[in-house]
This record gives sequence, structure tokens and C-alpha cells, in this order.
Amino acid sequence: MSQRELILFRLTEEEANLLVDQKGQGGFQELFAADVTKFNPETRELRLNDEDLGMIVRHLSYGSGGFQSVLKSIFGRSLSNLQSGKREK
Repeated sequence: MSQRELILFRLTEEEANLLVDQKGQGGFQELFAADVTKFNPETRELRLNDEDLGMIVRHLSYGSGGFQSVLKSIFGRSLSNLQSGKREK
């Protein structure tokens, strides 16, 4: 997958609200807040590149901290679909 290729995530209303409400101080939280610019609130579509996705997966593997729980709440369903080969509709 090229750096320019984007992966589409269609978030549920709850996932979208969690994404938009991120206001943390940590390095990843600040970067994560920048991802909101890749988010269309009208369609609840989020387009991430391979690097963004890799960062999310790495942070999910760090354990069960508060921010990891939020990430899992936002991306758990979509990542499970991606892993199983289901496409976002």
C-alpha cells in the first residue's frame, strides 16, 4: 500500500463523537486530534493512510490505559472488519 493510499473507516455516531471529543495532552492524543482534519462529520467517514493506521494499532498494543480504551472504542469494530476482510459500507 502506498503512502498516499487511504483506508476508509465509516464510524458509528458513538465512534465519531469519541473521535471528535479527543482533547488529550499526550503525544499521540495531539496527533490523533490532527486526524480530525481527515474526518468528514457529515458522513462520519475517516480516511487514514497506512502510517496512521500503523500508529493506531501500535498504541492499541500498549495495554489497557484510558486512551487505549478510547482507541479501541473508536477503531475496534472497524479494525476487526478490516482484519476479517469486510469492507466498510
